Formats: sequence, C-alpha cells, structure tokens
Amino acid sequence: MNKREIHELILRARQGDAEKQFILGTCYYDGIGVKRNPVKAVKWFRMAAERDNADAQYWMGRCCYYGIGMRKDMTEALAWYHRAADQEHMSAQNEIKKLATVMRDRELFEKGTMLLEGNGVPRNVWEAVKCFCEAANDGNVRAIIKVIDLDETGDPEVRESIMLYADDTLKKRLDYFRKT
Repeated sequence: MNKREIHELILRARQGDAEKQFILGTCYYDGIGVKRNPVKAVKWFRMAAERDNADAQYWMGRCCYYGIGMRKDMTEALAWYHRAADQEHMSAQNEIKKLATVMRDRELFEKGTMLLEGNGVPRNVWEAVKCFCEAANDGNVRAIIKVIDLDETGDPEVRESIMLYADDTLKKRLDYFRKT
C-alpha cells in the first residue's frame, strides 16, 4: 500500500468503518505500508472486534492467546474466539476446541501433581496416573514425560494403572523408552 492508500484507510478507520479498522490492524500487524506495531494492531483489531467484525474478533483471540501487542490472557482469548465463532468463523471454532483441550490438560496435570504429592488432598497414585494419562493421551508433553518418569519407577501398581488409562500411542512411547 502506498502512503495515499494508508492515509485513506486511516481516515475511514477513524470514522468507525469496522472493515477498515480490521484492515488497518492487519497492516500494523504485518507491517504493510506502516511500521510493524503489534500494540497498534491490537488497538485497531479491538475497535473492529467491538463492532462485531468476526475476523477482528478472531485476531483479538490470537493476540490474547499468544501475547502479541498485549499480555497473554487465555480467558480473554477464549471470549474473543467465542464471539467470532458465534458468527460462524471456522478458524475461531477450531481454536476454541484446541484451547479447551489445552486448558483441560493443564488442569489434569495440576490435579495429577496434587494427587501424586498429597498436596492439599489425600495422596492417590492411581488417580494421579489417570490424570497424567488423560492429558498425555491428548499430546500434552509435560504429562507424557511425567507418565514416562512414573513408568520408570517400575512400581507394578503404577504400571498397571498406566496400561489401563494410556491410549495406544502413549503405550508405544512407553515401550520405546522401556527398551532404551
């Protein structure tokens, strides 16, 4: 974009045109015709998003999730993704599914740690392993490592619970580590 086009875009965005606000946010995000500035990108995305521009709502979700131009905030990211998804935005709908899994797996890992250590709850290795396996089955790397570490203790009860709750992919990973 040349300077004249950017100037016109800024004028229209300032007049409240949500589509132009979104486009201007994209320009600042990518550095097209203006110096790249994630903070200004978020400012314009937010203006457009508050005017129900689904693409801007999706990009607000991304900026919140990754901390681009603002602090990371998974709760706010999820709220923006929901607003975009309510308007049939497919990418936002996919992000909601991914974010829900990430949040669930984080909670499972924390719960498993509390149960394993008996921190604030009665110690329960069986339930801890179940939590770690559920998160590991979703691909949570920290949980996979934890299950491998627990398996390496050689405790028969732990191994029995792992075999009960681990999916086939996790079992293959464990077999690999047992052989090395």
